[in-house]
Amino acid sequence: MLHLPLGAIEDALTDAAGTPGAPTTRFELPPGALVVFTGEMDDGREAWEQRARQAGYLPHPSVTKKVSLLVAADPDTLSGKACKARANGIPIVTPDAFARMLG
Repeated sequence: MLHLPLGAIEDALTDAAGTPGAPTTRFELPPGALVVFTGEMDDGREAWEQRARQAGYLPHPSVTKKVSLLVAADPDTLSGKACKARANGIPIVTPDAFARMLG
Protein backbone atom coordinates (compact mmCIF):
# COMPACT_ATOMS: atom_id res chain seq x y z
CA MET A 1 0.00 0.00 0.00
CA LEU A 2 2.89 2.37 0.66
CA HIS A 3 4.76 1.22 -2.46
CA LEU A 4 7.94 0.58 -0.46
CA PRO A 5 10.43 -2.05 -1.54
CA LEU A 6 10.38 -5.15 0.68
CA GLY A 7 13.95 -4.50 1.86
CA ALA A 8 13.02 -1.03 3.13
CA ILE A 9 10.23 -2.46 5.27
CA GLU A 10 12.47 -5.14 6.76
CA ASP A 11 15.22 -2.58 7.45
CA ALA A 12 12.78 -0.25 9.18
CA LEU A 13 11.43 -3.05 11.36
CA THR A 14 14.94 -4.19 12.27
CA ASP A 15 16.01 -0.64 13.13
CA ALA A 16 12.90 -0.09 15.24
CA ALA A 17 13.40 -3.32 17.16
CA GLY A 18 16.95 -2.34 18.11
CA THR A 19 16.12 1.23 19.11
CA PRO A 20 15.23 1.74 22.75
CA GLY A 21 12.07 3.72 23.32
CA ALA A 22 11.97 7.06 25.01
CA PRO A 23 12.25 6.75 28.77
CA THR A 24 8.97 7.11 30.56
CA THR A 25 8.45 8.62 33.94
CA ARG A 26 5.94 7.28 36.37
CA PHE A 27 3.42 9.77 37.65
CA GLU A 28 3.77 10.11 41.40
CA LEU A 29 1.73 12.07 43.87
CA PRO A 30 3.54 13.71 46.76
CA PRO A 31 2.14 13.15 50.26
CA GLY A 32 -0.60 15.65 50.99
CA ALA A 33 -1.57 16.04 47.32
CA LEU A 34 -5.16 17.08 46.65
CA VAL A 35 -7.19 14.43 44.82
CA VAL A 36 -10.72 14.93 43.49
CA PHE A 37 -13.19 12.13 42.72
CA THR A 38 -16.07 12.26 40.25
CA GLY A 39 -18.67 9.85 38.95
CA GLU A 40 -20.37 6.72 40.26
CA MET A 41 -17.58 4.38 41.40
CA ASP A 42 -18.07 0.68 42.12
CA ASP A 43 -17.16 0.86 45.81
CA GLY A 44 -18.64 4.31 46.30
CA ARG A 45 -16.82 7.61 46.37
CA GLU A 46 -16.49 7.59 50.17
CA ALA A 47 -14.50 4.33 50.06
CA TRP A 48 -12.13 5.80 47.47
CA GLU A 49 -11.71 8.97 49.49
CA GLN A 50 -10.83 6.84 52.53
CA ARG A 51 -8.22 4.93 50.51
CA ALA A 52 -6.72 8.24 49.41
CA ARG A 53 -6.54 9.44 53.02
CA GLN A 54 -4.88 6.20 54.13
CA ALA A 55 -2.25 6.70 51.41
CA GLY A 56 -1.54 10.23 52.64
CA TYR A 57 -3.52 12.20 50.05
CA LEU A 58 -6.22 14.76 50.71
CA PRO A 59 -9.61 14.29 49.02
CA HIS A 60 -10.95 17.61 47.80
CA PRO A 61 -14.53 18.43 46.77
CA SER A 62 -13.75 20.46 43.65
CA VAL A 63 -11.10 20.99 41.00
CA THR A 64 -8.80 23.94 41.56
CA LYS A 65 -5.34 24.73 40.26
CA LYS A 66 -3.91 23.21 43.45
CA VAL A 67 -5.42 19.77 42.72
CA SER A 68 -2.91 17.16 41.55
CA LEU A 69 -5.22 14.43 40.23
CA LEU A 70 -8.82 13.75 39.23
CA VAL A 71 -10.07 10.20 39.66
CA ALA A 72 -13.07 9.73 37.36
CA ALA A 73 -15.34 6.71 37.01
CA ASP A 74 -15.42 7.59 33.29
CA PRO A 75 -12.18 9.32 32.21
CA ASP A 76 -13.91 10.55 29.03
CA THR A 77 -16.64 12.32 30.97
CA LEU A 78 -17.60 15.86 30.09
CA SER A 79 -18.48 16.69 33.69
CA GLY A 80 -17.62 20.12 35.02
CA LYS A 81 -14.83 18.67 37.16
CA ALA A 82 -13.28 16.85 34.19
CA CYS A 83 -13.51 19.87 31.90
CA LYS A 84 -11.87 22.08 34.53
CA ALA A 85 -9.15 19.46 35.13
CA ARG A 86 -8.37 19.27 31.41
CA ALA A 87 -8.27 23.06 31.15
CA ASN A 88 -5.74 23.17 34.00
CA GLY A 89 -3.62 20.24 32.76
CA ILE A 90 -4.58 18.04 35.71
CA PRO A 91 -4.25 14.31 34.95
CA ILE A 92 -7.45 12.25 34.94
CA VAL A 93 -7.30 8.54 35.83
CA THR A 94 -9.76 5.73 36.40
CA PRO A 95 -10.32 4.25 39.86
CA ASP A 96 -8.40 1.14 38.72
CA ALA A 97 -5.40 3.25 37.71
CA PHE A 98 -5.59 5.10 41.03
CA ALA A 99 -5.67 1.76 42.88
CA ARG A 100 -2.47 0.75 41.05
CA MET A 101 -0.89 4.03 42.11
CA LEU A 102 -1.75 3.21 45.71
CA GLY A 103 0.02 -0.13 45.34
